[in-house]
This record gives sequence, C-alpha cells and structure tokens, in this order.
Amino acid sequence: MRWHLAVAVAVLIGVGACGKQLSFTIPVCASKGVDCQCAIPGWIICHDVCVDPRWNPDHCGACDQRCNRLCAGGQCGSDCGGATQCGQLCADLTTDPYNCAGCGQLCEGACRGTCRVSTSRCPAGQSLCPGGCTDIGHDANNCGACGQACPTGSACFLDRSQVASCCRGKVCGADCIDPTLLCP
Repeated sequence: MRWHLAVAVAVLIGVGACGKQLSFTIPVCASKGVDCQCAIPGWIICHDVCVDPRWNPDHCGACDQRCNRLCAGGQCGSDCGGATQCGQLCADLTTDPYNCAGCGQLCEGACRGTCRVSTSRCPAGQSLCPGGCTDIGHDANNCGACGQACPTGSACFLDRSQVASCCRGKVCGADCIDPTLLCP
C-alpha cells in the first residue's frame, strides 16, 4: 500500500512529462536515509517526496492534510488570497518551480522570479543537475557540466589538470589509456 501511495503522490506532485522524478522533489540526504532535507527551503518530505506545504492541496500545511478546494499559504480555502490561481492550484509565481514567473512554467532549479539552478543543498563535491545532485567530474551523463553526456560506452574522469573529460578507453587514475593496456 505504501508503494502505491508513494507512486500516486509522485505522479501528482513530482514527476515531469517524461515520467522521471523532478530533481527538486527528491530529498537530499547526508547518507542513505540519514539527515534528509529538501533542496528548496520551506518544503517538507512526505512519503519520500519533497512538497511545498504552502500550496500543495494534498499536503496543505503538513503531510496528508488534504483540502477539498484550494491550498493557499498552508491553509485550505476557497480562493488563493494574494497568490495566483493556476488551474486547480494556488501558486506563488516568484518561488514555485512548477509555475515559475507564469502558470505551467517548470523550473528544474530555484525559482526566484526567474529560474536559477542552486547547488546549496548538494553534498560537498556535487552539483545539482536535472535528476538530482551528482559528481560532474565522474558522471558520464553530466561530464563537466549538467547535461553534457559522454558518448555511449565512455567514462567521465578528472584528468591531470582536474578537467572533466570523456574516456573511450580505460581510466587509470587521471589518465585515459588504451583499453587493452594494464594500468601502471
């Protein structure tokens, strides 16, 4: 039952059009399940998904406090007060990553009136990319920068100059060598 509920919650509040969970809805933890928090200040973790209790009608003010109508500022009501109504939801267009600067404008970073990517909630040595925090010095899908993928079958590594590079051979420390050779 818990898995089905988590999937339903993720579908309602945290999954993009492609079916992958949006990075800002994934809790960031110091280690697996320890010291977890949401990347966006003020958001809370409900059923392993980060939600904004100020505007989410399924978690209005706290986890599992559902509103029959609208949630505005963490309170159930019939209007959005000073916020903007986007369909059946209230939104603060200056901070809402689902409605950043306009209804339906998704932002995979921090919404501060415009979309900005923030790394402040990632562990040391990691960057916030779509999909979550990652080590851009070793992630083949985000090699050196978010979205900069290595060719299929290649690895991402930091070379002797500490520059992230793709290697089609074998990575040996800070070198990319012929895959048939042994590392020195």
